[in-house]
Amino acid sequence: MLMKPRVLLVCSAFAGLGGALSGQVTTVALSDAFAEATARSSGGAASAPLGVSSATQWYESSNVLSVSDGAMAFQPAASATVVAFYAPQTLTYAGDSISLAFDFRVTAPANINAGLRLGLFDSGGNLPTPNSNGLIGNGTSASTDYAANAPWVNYKGYISTLNPTGAGAFSIQERAVGTSQSLISTTNSVYAALKTATGQAFEEQTDYHGVLTFTLNETGGLDIYSAITGGLLDNYAVATTDATPATLVFDTISFYLNVNSSSVPAAGTLTLDNIRISTLSNAPSPIPEPSTYAVIAGAAMLTLGVIRRRRRT
Repeated sequence: MLMKPRVLLVCSAFAGLGGALSGQVTTVALSDAFAEATARSSGGAASAPLGVSSATQWYESSNVLSVSDGAMAFQPAASATVVAFYAPQTLTYAGDSISLAFDFRVTAPANINAGLRLGLFDSGGNLPTPNSNGLIGNGTSASTDYAANAPWVNYKGYISTLNPTGAGAFSIQERAVGTSQSLISTTNSVYAALKTATGQAFEEQTDYHGVLTFTLNETGGLDIYSAITGGLLDNYAVATTDATPATLVFDTISFYLNVNSSSVPAAGTLTLDNIRISTLSNAPSPIPEPSTYAVIAGAAMLTLGVIRRRRRT
């Protein structure tokens, strides 16, 4: 049933008040489609910028990155890590969330448990510095690629891991501050598995879409959800709640690929595109000033006066 004009006028007088008391704000912390990428491979002169895209500065543990056809190709000889940084995003109110979304393809996947990893982290304000070769550390063990006083030790956060052949589990793991200089390695006690799901196999040169989302719940816990869709995958997802979160602040993203397998030659490639990190904030809007209430009340009284005059005539 259509609302009568006079009723609609009264409702509209209070619409602004309702909007002033609630609302959600979405912020894009990182977005890279590699559409304006510089056509150069990684490496180069000492301390040279390692970003392979004009949208985001990507760093690597070894010379494994290149950009072509609007996507970033990641091809390590054995294993390697890529990292990027963005402005710190803090989850403060219940319902606040941060989400990583990305498209990818794999070639020659190796049968390695947790051979593909991705995660969001909190640097604690200790961002790494590239060494004299412009590299930022291999992310899997202490090495000369690290700058002095490697800050990975201070990192907290979470990763999602999987075996692209489907032989291993799909998992969510938590990283706590420890003594390890490995950012995204799962071979040390700095990581603890929170939840696992049965693995599924990926097809070569097939487009997939991945998400990793963290949502602050009403009790202060962190609801974590990781999922991949595409190809023949069937409900490939894992979800858990961390009642005592390692962190509620995120400022670093990392991908890791291991192709060094005795059964598969080290020739695997991970191609990434449309990488996006966004946050949803449920911060309450400021309570309107008394003058705002007065304006709204005045508009309502004026509207009611018009309605009464119409009735008399």
